[in-house]
Amino acid sequence: MEGTTLLTDSNSTLVKRDQHLTGLAMVLDPLEFARVWGEIQGGVRFSNASIEYIRYKPHRRCIVLYRLSSDHCDDHVVACAHDSHSWAKHVRTHDGGTSDTNPVGTDALASLRISAGRFPCDRKLRRLSEIETFDRARSFVRCWIDPLLEDQPMELRRIAYKPAKRAVFHLRIGRSREYALKFFAKRCFTDAIRASIAWDNCRDALRAQDVLLPELHVADSHRQVIATRWIRGRNLAELMATTITSADTLRQVGRALAMLHKFGPNRLSKASPRDESLQRLAADVGTLIPELQARAVNYANTIQHGIVSCNRSPVSIHGDFYAKQIIVDDRCIGVLDFDQTVMGNPIDDLGNFVAKLHWSSLRSNLLERRLDDEERWLVEGYVEAAGAVSEAELNYAVAAGLFRCLPLPFRSGMEHWVRHTADLMQAIESRLNGVHEHRPHSRRVDYEAWTEESIPLSRKAIRASIRDCCPEYSTLGESIHVDAVVPIRHKPSRRCVLRVDLRFPNSCAGHLPNSLAAKLRFKGVDRHGYHVQTALWKAGLNRTNRDAVAVPRTLGIDESQRVWYQEWVPGEDMESIATVDSYRALAVAERSAQAIAVLHRTVTHLELKPYTINDEVSSLCEQLDTIRDRSPQYAAGVQEVIRWTSSICDRVKREEPCPIHRDFYPAQVIATRDCLFLCDFDLYCSGPPTLDAGNFLGHLWELSLRRRDQAAIWRDAAQRFTEAYVRTRSQSRSVRQRDCQIDHWAWLTLARQIVISTRISGRDHITPELIDATIRMARRLGKELLPEFPLP
Repeated sequence: MEGTTLLTDSNSTLVKRDQHLTGLAMVLDPLEFARVWGEIQGGVRFSNASIEYIRYKPHRRCIVLYRLSSDHCDDHVVACAHDSHSWAKHVRTHDGGTSDTNPVGTDALASLRISAGRFPCDRKLRRLSEIETFDRARSFVRCWIDPLLEDQPMELRRIAYKPAKRAVFHLRIGRSREYALKFFAKRCFTDAIRASIAWDNCRDALRAQDVLLPELHVADSHRQVIATRWIRGRNLAELMATTITSADTLRQVGRALAMLHKFGPNRLSKASPRDESLQRLAADVGTLIPELQARAVNYANTIQHGIVSCNRSPVSIHGDFYAKQIIVDDRCIGVLDFDQTVMGNPIDDLGNFVAKLHWSSLRSNLLERRLDDEERWLVEGYVEAAGAVSEAELNYAVAAGLFRCLPLPFRSGMEHWVRHTADLMQAIESRLNGVHEHRPHSRRVDYEAWTEESIPLSRKAIRASIRDCCPEYSTLGESIHVDAVVPIRHKPSRRCVLRVDLRFPNSCAGHLPNSLAAKLRFKGVDRHGYHVQTALWKAGLNRTNRDAVAVPRTLGIDESQRVWYQEWVPGEDMESIATVDSYRALAVAERSAQAIAVLHRTVTHLELKPYTINDEVSSLCEQLDTIRDRSPQYAAGVQEVIRWTSSICDRVKREEPCPIHRDFYPAQVIATRDCLFLCDFDLYCSGPPTLDAGNFLGHLWELSLRRRDQAAIWRDAAQRFTEAYVRTRSQSRSVRQRDCQIDHWAWLTLARQIVISTRISGRDHITPELIDATIRMARRLGKELLPEFPLP
């Protein structure tokens, strides 16, 4: 058999670190897997075996796509190495459509907890079975895509496949009709169809600019399949791998990208926070190559701080723009695959394209000596149509693109993946060095040690912003003076709250607030939170509210500075109150339960995104997985918390959704002498009302652990809050009865505090206590023996 074993020293080391996957060594060795798979298939001998794709989740599963060749066939086989929990689920749900192997069989794969199936057997893309044979594929195409197929020749060729995610085919009917056919997993289909419809609406405007987009032909939500018209031409990646690409072609591609940003849809989802995605990638690199983790974390932080300093208004971006997505013909440029499109920084697309040029060079598909020229030509075309791009901004974007390439050497099954990953790391370092070469006076802002002088909004900028964007202050002109800008709260590289103290000499502005709260978010202004708070104020949550529950009044929004303003509330939160007056803190806890009920019944007529228990559990499990993989000392305890988390969906009662805060905890409640103000509505959505109450209660439990000197106060506050909430839910219910629903939601919040304790400096000392308390509480909830006080 031709081929080289992939189980190199690096893979052997990885296998030794992951004892949960007993089949990891087998699936990472294509020759050994091909031998065993051939025996299972009746003694087939494969002449060649290679890995095309790997998706690895440490300690949980590893999915591998193989290409196996024999004298009689050329097969693609997908294998998955499971941990014990995943294997038990596979055994329980196996029906022949999830794998070709028998999980309760006696073969070598089953003994190692490995499932395997020949394409198109896929547990997430079950509709692929409809094109498994040529006759079934013709029937599928005739019924769903082209009813005029009849006896015309048909060709269906697979061009891309990611197991459990998507498969893409080129469909040709006769000589004139061609389509791109995409099968998606359920979670991916929703985003893909929204993006297809949004960009299809822009197709005519872009065609006028000589930019071609795939025309949406048909979509089926039941099958999770999308068909688009095929764009004819030469794929740019293939062109660059075989010939010397002309300067005019790449300038044309750069111009086409600028047109995408200019004429693209304006109602797309916002990009996920780049700092979080880079940090997750840094953790993945550390899992694969521990010796590179420190460098990866350092580069992730440097890139994020650099991106924050480049202030660009978000536009519709492709999200995965590189040569393989480009079709070139004589006059136009075609752009494919908008599945990852979002509203984001346009230079991200440019940086991603350049980064993928480096990645292609690493895989020997591009002559390295041409990289500088091809990057220059691309950028020239973009700048000609879209305007100047600073050298530093481009370098940060390319560094970010290269950073996102770091998992690819391992994921694509390269033999020397450790060395190639280190080469990519070196390319990132070169790009970051280039930033300082072109910006000799630039310096990294230390967000951890902010002073008034280092705030990225000067007094002059804030003064102009308030005057231009806050209608009540617009008539004051030069009479506005900014006396102080004080940082109140901030999350590094993400957002902060500033108190702005104003003075109005020689003006009649005594009725205006002298202090404002400025809410700054680095990736872009929080429009959602601003509009929600404005709507709640108008709906009655203001100082005239008969229940004495209000939100701070919004004053204006400045998108160019990524900031919006609200009235400053001169009150105190619960933690501040508890240090000086425990009785008042208990009263505020009780009033908070009543206040959240007022919020739930306040109608704003805003279109809100739904949020369910499944969303909460899925998000929490993903974060706990990261903690388990990153911190081996907590792995056993966190694994048990994950097990309880996964089973809690069946225990929580379904509730009629209503508008909820979704991040309701003591610091979000500001108490004044005559009113209770609720703050921070950036997560406001539609969901189960008890989520808010449980979240508040879970934070009180956490405070009883973290603030040992005030533990009794926080336990009492938890009891007072719970009793008040139960009374608001049902006046007929006994005060002594506990609401099991609130306890389950509070438990989820306590489990999330495990994750938070590892992220916030100074809290890691309580991580073991949180894990222990969460497990004990889960066991009590499981037996439905609810304690009088949840924590000792």
